[in-house]
Amino acid sequence: MNIIKTTKNYVKKIIGKESFEFINHAKNYMTATFFTKAIGFISVPIFTRLMTPEEYGVLAIFTSLIAISTILMGLNFHGSVMRYYHEEEKNFGEFISSNILFLFLFNIFSIYFI
Repeated sequence: MNIIKTTKNYVKKIIGKESFEFINHAKNYMTATFFTKAIGFISVPIFTRLMTPEEYGVLAIFTSLIAISTILMGLNFHGSVMRYYHEEEKNFGEFISSNILFLFLFNIFSIYFI
């Protein structure tokens, strides 16, 4: 246990505390992403064994539609909110309300035509 602590302190001293914290957080995100991808990879043989080709095709089409609609429903507005907040803090409430209104109307429009 002492060797691990000594190694961490040595790496912190070499690359700096901020870089070490960045690497530590990146490690957490990469681990979570790896596990979600691994679960998807492991579930493919299970699904193909339990489903007929027609059912698996329906599942693939449904998954594709969900992925596309997720992209369209969000429109990356979380990025615009973060950018606006850091660049210009005045009228932030109006900006948020107009974003919410636009997303709501766009989603209603999308659901109606899908």
